Amino acid sequence: MTWFRPWTRWLALFLFLGGMTCLLLTLRQPSDLQLLEDARLATALGERERALNLYEQVLASDPASTAALLEGSEVSLELGRASQAETYLRRILQLAPEDHTANVRLAYLLGVEGRCWEAAPFLLASVKQGEFTLHHLVLLAASEPVIADSAFVEKCLRAVPDDPLPLLGIARTRFQQNDAVQAEALLRQVLSGSPASVEAHAMLGRVLAATDVSSLPKWQLAQPPEAESHPEVWWARGAWAEQQADLRGAVRCYAEAVRLDPNHRTANYRLGQVLMALDQHKPAQPFVERADKLRDLALLVDQVFSQPDSLAHLQRAAELTRSLGRPWEAWGWYQIVLRQAPSTEWATKASDELRAELRPDSPRNVEAFNPALRLNLDPYELPAFVRDASRSNKLNDVPGSTTSNLPPSNVQFADVAREVGLDFTYFNRPGIKTGDIRMLDTTGGGIAVLDYDCNGYPDLYFTQGCEWPPSSSQGSLEDQFFRNTGEGRFENVGAAAGIGDPGYGQGVTTGDFDNDGFPDLYVANIGANRLYHNNGDGTFSDVTNAAGISGELWTTSCLMADLNGDSLPDLYDVNYLAGAAALTQICRHGDEVRWCSPDAFEAEPDQVYLNLGDGRFENVTHT
Repeated sequence: MTWFRPWTRWLALFLFLGGMTCLLLTLRQPSDLQLLEDARLATALGERERALNLYEQVLASDPASTAALLEGSEVSLELGRASQAETYLRRILQLAPEDHTANVRLAYLLGVEGRCWEAAPFLLASVKQGEFTLHHLVLLAASEPVIADSAFVEKCLRAVPDDPLPLLGIARTRFQQNDAVQAEALLRQVLSGSPASVEAHAMLGRVLAATDVSSLPKWQLAQPPEAESHPEVWWARGAWAEQQADLRGAVRCYAEAVRLDPNHRTANYRLGQVLMALDQHKPAQPFVERADKLRDLALLVDQVFSQPDSLAHLQRAAELTRSLGRPWEAWGWYQIVLRQAPSTEWATKASDELRAELRPDSPRNVEAFNPALRLNLDPYELPAFVRDASRSNKLNDVPGSTTSNLPPSNVQFADVAREVGLDFTYFNRPGIKTGDIRMLDTTGGGIAVLDYDCNGYPDLYFTQGCEWPPSSSQGSLEDQFFRNTGEGRFENVGAAAGIGDPGYGQGVTTGDFDNDGFPDLYVANIGANRLYHNNGDGTFSDVTNAAGISGELWTTSCLMADLNGDSLPDLYDVNYLAGAAALTQICRHGDEVRWCSPDAFEAEPDQVYLNLGDGRFENVTHT
């Protein structure tokens, strides 16, 4: 076989030369490890753009490099590139679904962007891994939580102006603050740049259901296919069907929302109410009860945030989540108790019971606890505009009722406030410029309807908030009084009528306290309340001091009524919180600004003033 030997020599030479070529090429090109080290050094030197470029080079040769993806996501976040960071984090979780750091950071990013529905699975992953904090559980239990980080959002908008997703969190916050106009504008801006954002479509449906339900058929036409899997989309569809008196269609839509998310409180509540309207009281009961529990849980977590060391609050949160069929969260709450008090027997027992039942693939919601999965939907057909989204988007072209036994309603409402001269917005965020939140930011104003000039047309009085503390230089922030001209218009006559209290207005009531035939006004403030006497000539007089009404309490609402049957209207003050801290304390948990809980402050008792019949009132609260 000697004839083979020359060929083996040539083969050996070929392999040797090929190996040397590869070695030379390797020496000329940096390794992935070297690129990673260079990227880390660039990051440390503040050269983030260069660092990102190096991480991309690593990923070009090794797309599964979790180190490059994770560190690249960090640099992207520092640069304010939210969508790029999200892409990196999602790629990590495709490779390693249990990566704790990626789960936590993606949950945070989605939370800042107000994408609550999307964030929940990543928050739950931290609980399953046992690497969670109280904050994770609070976010899972709260109703539509948004992580407040305005500095990060502003950084993102400066870095990538064309990426509208960071605006989602601002939009949700604006809507929660009752600024639906700004919320809608922001959401439409988001969708103009990201038309496939299901979360933005869903949130816009929520806003339109509250402000302009007639536009929902048009909104429906723009839905991407993925919208079918979002509970908020189904909730908005249900709101439209209910407004159209298509109660069976509303049942179907609300039920679809609860099937997708059994923790959607308003879907559970509305489903229960609509079923009762259809005389389906027994099927309605589980949804009403679940809505009550979800409400209690959302309120409870506010108390937990203000009193994180309260074992009673933590125990109640554990019990509520367990009764809702959310065992992972219940186990997490018991673990929080045991971190604070390791020898707590009831928490140890309950925690061990739950842990024995749980598996890594156990879902967040146990199906047996979802009442929508037991509801027969055969009698409940989808609303027409959902069945056939290609139909006209005009309200009058969409049938009002197709399956309900109730006749369609001919009553419709249109927002004509600005058209008729009612240009008013309540101011309740004195700390909005600094980002501070106080308890006084959580209450709103009141409206009184009265025919003050007795012309047969009702007039309107609006209480107004103000900067805190109140000052004489706050400009136009004072109560507003609008006279009904009787010709479909209102005119602001506060100055001419001698009213327009500059205090921090809360509630207002009207009545004829001196029985002279002209309605008077009583205004509740944070601070001194005001009693205005109608002079019968188109003007009012401030008779607060002469009437004997005094005090600097926080009155949120008030009533003028005959309480003792002597035909003289008396005054009742509904007071809220006591002490200066309730007005000055900035609500925080650690370094994070949060809404306060009223349970953190002392309550202020209500007050009663009896009408003496001579223009004076007597404080009889304690008699």
